[in-house]
Amino acid sequence: VSFILDNRSADGSERWDCVKIIYNSSRAVRPVSAGGGDWEILCNGEDSSLWEGHHPAEKGLMIAPQSVLILGRIKRT
Repeated sequence: VSFILDNRSADGSERWDCVKIIYNSSRAVRPVSAGGGDWEILCNGEDSSLWEGHHPAEKGLMIAPQSVLILGRIKRT
C-alpha cells in the first residue's frame, strides 16, 4: 500500500514538495519505485530520523518486511 501527500506550504518553505508513504504488510522484502523526480528517504523500518540528513532514494530501493518507508521528493527551485 502506498500513497502520496501534497507537502507544499503557503510560504514555500518546505524541503520536500510531496511525501510518499509506503507500507509493506508482507513478510518478504519488496522493491519500491519512487517515481519521477529526486527523492530522499525520510524514514524506514530502522530509523525514523533519516529526514534530518541527506539519504537519496536510489534505483533498486527495497522496503523491509512488515515496515514503513517514507520518501520526500526534493522541491524543485
